[in-house]
Amino acid sequence: MFTSLLLLSCNRNNAIENNNYTLKSDNDSIQIEVKLPPKSYCGFNIRDSIFNLHYVSFENKTDKDTIITKRFPVCINNHTISYGVVVKSKSGFEILKHLYLLDKESYELEFTFNKGDIIIQDSSNVTILDNILSDYDAMHKQIHLSRGKNKENIKVKLDSLYNNFKIRYNSDNNQMLSKANEIYYIDKLQALYPDHEKVVKFIQNQNKDCLSNDLVIPIFINYIDNIKDDFAINNDDFSENSLHKLSVAMYHFLTREENRGKYLAANNWLRTTDFYHQNRSEVDKKITVPDNDKFRESLANLSLDNKKFDNVTFAEIIKQNPSEYYLLDFWATWCKPCMEGIKKMHTIDIPNNVKVINLSVDKLKNREEWRDVANSTQQELSYLITNSNKNKAFLKFIELSAIPRYILLDKDLNPVDWSFPLPSESTFQKRLNAL
Repeated sequence: MFTSLLLLSCNRNNAIENNNYTLKSDNDSIQIEVKLPPKSYCGFNIRDSIFNLHYVSFENKTDKDTIITKRFPVCINNHTISYGVVVKSKSGFEILKHLYLLDKESYELEFTFNKGDIIIQDSSNVTILDNILSDYDAMHKQIHLSRGKNKENIKVKLDSLYNNFKIRYNSDNNQMLSKANEIYYIDKLQALYPDHEKVVKFIQNQNKDCLSNDLVIPIFINYIDNIKDDFAINNDDFSENSLHKLSVAMYHFLTREENRGKYLAANNWLRTTDFYHQNRSEVDKKITVPDNDKFRESLANLSLDNKKFDNVTFAEIIKQNPSEYYLLDFWATWCKPCMEGIKKMHTIDIPNNVKVINLSVDKLKNREEWRDVANSTQQELSYLITNSNKNKAFLKFIELSAIPRYILLDKDLNPVDWSFPLPSESTFQKRLNAL
């Protein structure tokens, strides 16, 4: 189901972050300015035209207030930009979330960063979805906690929430919020009744005036998930825009680690779509199951530095530290979500048959800083990936485009899970306990 995006990944190698694209004009891009106090850091999550997630970071390394400016390409109509972070409060911890829906005139956005939160300076061309998101998130919790019981009672509450927002936004003549209200309603209705006629009609009849893909695509992914075991798609049942969204959603469904190499009918259908032919190289790379033999060989020969700056191979590390399973943690000292994950793991009961191996992608020139951080965070098996061609080839082979990244291996270095859950996710402990 749809949830707002929290800051769970750092990606310093994507097109948005490094500006590896051609901007034809101001109207070809969106500019974000963030006023940051000294020595502070924040970031936003942004989806591109094929729903890939990019993390755009802003960091002030100076000792004075500084405005950091970045631009990213306009890929789709009505982009959404999300911000989310966990901050300390008097009661413990608080999740701060903001979701901004940009219209076609939203080419410049200005924010001020204050005590962990983001404040937008001019929202005249931006629709802020915080309030509607909060209410529908609360409804999501009710649906989750009900565990499939009392569906009709929950639907009555859901209908009431939808109608209240509908009346309010129609009265205000706010078309953007009205459309967002419909999408959130369909998303929660789908969670209750996946085959509900309103859900199916919504999926089959998308048009050019529909709201942002960022809000809609998760509904299509859930639709695919519900029919995956008996997959059958009649293209004539879907509008042209619905077919495009369905193909994008299928791409993301098949890139999930638990789905890679499965669902042949779904794979075959995706390869008939215009989306596949336009993005063939990217799609094939993401949905093709990696060669296990090549992975084991490349990993065993991975060249690493230990905390004494002695060079060792991964095979030597495994020989000295036998275990039934190994959890690889790819991280870096500059990656705040990575650091949060490392600290979180110290509060989790890691089974005795699992050893955690921390593999840093920090630059070799920063190896002393890496060692200090590894020691201060009590990383028992921590190594720095050296800058060799073989190592670069390995990182490319496993598609390490974002960190933190966790890979679970068995004792023979066979990958058990290419994309293990983050320590902050509830499934992390459950998956470990299942071993």
